[in-house]
Amino acid sequence: MLKCVKVGLMVSAVLALAAPASAGGLFRHSSGGRCTPAVSAGCGGVASCGGESSCGTTTSGCGTSVQYVDQKVTAYRSVTKERMVEVTVNKAVSKEVDFKYTVNEMVTTPEKRMVTTYQTVEEKVPYTYMVNQIVSTPEKRMITTYECVPVEKTWKATVMESITTAEKRKVTRYQSISKEEDYTYTEMVTAPVVEKRMVTSYICQPRVVETTVAVCKRIAVPVDPCGASSGCGSSSGCGAPVGCGSGHSHSARGGCGVAASCGVSYQTIVEHQKVCHTVTERVAVTNEIEVTIHKCTSVQKTGKRTVWSTVPVEEEVTVNVTRCVPVEKEYKGMVMERIAKTSEVTYNVSKCVQVEMKGERTVCKSVPVTSEVMVNVSHCVAVEKMGKRMVWETIQVKEMVKQLYCEQEAYETIVKVAVSVPNSCGTSSGCGTSSGCGAPAAGCGGCGAPSGCGSISHGCCK
Repeated sequence: MLKCVKVGLMVSAVLALAAPASAGGLFRHSSGGRCTPAVSAGCGGVASCGGESSCGTTTSGCGTSVQYVDQKVTAYRSVTKERMVEVTVNKAVSKEVDFKYTVNEMVTTPEKRMVTTYQTVEEKVPYTYMVNQIVSTPEKRMITTYECVPVEKTWKATVMESITTAEKRKVTRYQSISKEEDYTYTEMVTAPVVEKRMVTSYICQPRVVETTVAVCKRIAVPVDPCGASSGCGSSSGCGAPVGCGSGHSHSARGGCGVAASCGVSYQTIVEHQKVCHTVTERVAVTNEIEVTIHKCTSVQKTGKRTVWSTVPVEEEVTVNVTRCVPVEKEYKGMVMERIAKTSEVTYNVSKCVQVEMKGERTVCKSVPVTSEVMVNVSHCVAVEKMGKRMVWETIQVKEMVKQLYCEQEAYETIVKVAVSVPNSCGTSSGCGTSSGCGAPAAGCGGCGAPSGCGSISHGCCK
C-alpha cells in the first residue's frame, strides 16, 4: 500500500513539472504583472535591451519574443482502488481433550472418644452480712442567731474638695517672621551643537544570477502504423480508424489513441537548462554627515527668595489653677447593726448504725462429668479423577480480504506552451532598438547590469 502511494506521489511530482508555471521552462509571472527574463540571445538570461520589453513579452536578442498558448494534454494521476486478495491468517480452534487430575475429598468416619463436660449444680450456703440502719435520737443544742437593728451614729470622714486660685505664669509663644535673602541656583540651558556622524544607507544594485530550470520538449517517437487503437476499433492501412467518426482529429492523442501522422507519436520530455536573470541586491554605503544635536548645559544664576523663621516670645499671663484639698467633715445617720442572740433548741438527730444479720443464698458450682461419645471425624483423602477440558490450537486459514492499491488514471488538462514569435523591434546585435524601448545610453553593457548608466527602467538604460 505504502509503495503504491510513494509511486503515485513521484508520478504526480513529475507531472507537476509540466504544469503551466514550468511548461515553457523559460518565463514565470511575477507579482508585479511583468515577465521575468529567461534565456536571451545576448547574455544567456537577460535581454539585450535590459531584460524585458514594454509590450509584456521578453525579447531574445531583440529579434524574437516568446508567448504562451493553451494546449490540451493527457496527464496521469494516482487513484486508490480496492481489490480482494487471498491471505493466510492464523485462527484459534478449540477442541476437547481428556486429562487426569487429583482432588482432595472429605471422608467422615465415626469414632468413640472420652469427653468431659461440666454441669452446673445449685447449693444453698448460709452467710452473714452487715446492714446500715438509721436511728433517730432527740438532742439539745445551743444556737446563735443574728438580727439587724437600726442604730443612730455620728462619724467623721475626709473628702477631697476642688479649690480654684488665680496665678501668674510665664508662657513662651513662637511667631513666624519672613525675610528676603539671596541664593544661587543651577538652570539647564539647551544649546544646538553640530556633530559629524557616520550613517549607513542602502542602495539597490543589479546582479546576474545563473540558475537551472526545467524545460519541456516534445519529441517524435515512431509507432506501429497498422496496430489496433483502443476505443476506435481497428485501423485499416493507416487510414481513418474504424468507428472513430468525424469527431476525432489527427492532432489529438486522446480519443482514438493514434497520432495525427501515421506511424509517429509525440512524447513530452523534461530537460534542465541553465539560464541567467538579473536580481537586485541591497548594498550598504557608509557616509559621514553633519547633524544638529541639542545639548543641555548647566548655568548657575543668583536670585532672591523669602525665608520664614520662628522666633520665641516670652510673656506673663494669669491662669486659673484648680487643686484638690482634703477636708474633714462630720456625718450623722442611721446604721444597721447585727446583734447576736443565743438560745437552746431540741433537734432529732439521725445516725447510721451497722447491724449484723444472717441469711442463706444459692451458689452455682460447675461439676465435671466424664462420658464416652461417638463423634464423626473428617479426613482429606487424595482421589484421582478423569476430566475433559478445552484446548486451543492455532491453524492457518486462507481468507479473501480487501486491499487498497494505487493505479495511474489518465485525464485531460490544458497547459501553457511557449511559442516563439517575431518581435517588432527587429534584429539587433547587442543592444538594439525595441518597441517601446529607446536606444540604450552610451556605455550600456549588453548584459543586465549597465556600465555607466544612470538607472534601468523596463530593461532600458536611461
